[in-house]
Amino acid sequence: MKFKQINNSYLLLTEQCSSINILFGYRIFLGCMSYIAEVVVMLNFTLRLFLGCLEVSATTSYLSLITTITRMTGNISIVLYGLHICEQNYRQTERILRLIDYLLIDNTMNQEEQESLKQLRELIITRPIDFHAAKLFRMEYPTFLSLASVFITSTIILLQNIK
Repeated sequence: MKFKQINNSYLLLTEQCSSINILFGYRIFLGCMSYIAEVVVMLNFTLRLFLGCLEVSATTSYLSLITTITRMTGNISIVLYGLHICEQNYRQTERILRLIDYLLIDNTMNQEEQESLKQLRELIITRPIDFHAAKLFRMEYPTFLSLASVFITSTIILLQNIK
């Protein structure tokens, strides 16, 4: 009986996650894109200051450089922290599946409890808890690694245009 309640709770949890994705998906998408665009601009500015392509006074350049690096670090930290929280959830889901597998292998439960656990396992596999940005991309490390490669490529292209 207790596993049936867990099944119901899991279904409610997936509905809550779906609501969160609907409510905040566009905000996450626009925020991530805004942060990444800002990082590209700030990195370009920082590199131009380092390379001496921008002519500013000595005191202003250090202040601008420190401010830009601080903002860039803050933007990257915000995105990576949100990503880290999502990845923790995905790892926890994998851990729950392993625990269910161990319980099913153990054979110390009655048939009804085993069936309920199998149903819970199927629910977790077929309806995983995912966090996404407006259903455009899933919040996970490989996605942001791809975005980082895009932003590094665009920075290299911007640096090639320095005269």
